[in-house]
Amino acid sequence: MCDHIGRYLYLTTEGDDFEGRGFEPDLLVNSKDALDRTLKMIKYYNINERHMKKRLGETVRNDVGFGICLSL
Repeated sequence: MCDHIGRYLYLTTEGDDFEGRGFEPDLLVNSKDALDRTLKMIKYYNINERHMKKRLGETVRNDVGFGICLSL
């Protein structure tokens, strides 16, 4: 799958679109509460580095696949 056509072209082997999509669903909070709410969400769902690496895919994963980013 191809993602981010414009100045950059990012291709992944698994066809995911995480780079352009991010985590879903989008959660909207007041900016003054953003850090506190984020930390509470991380604690509540017990999110750790292993979970982040799994969701971020090719950008941080070393064991499977690869990503290609071309600067145009």
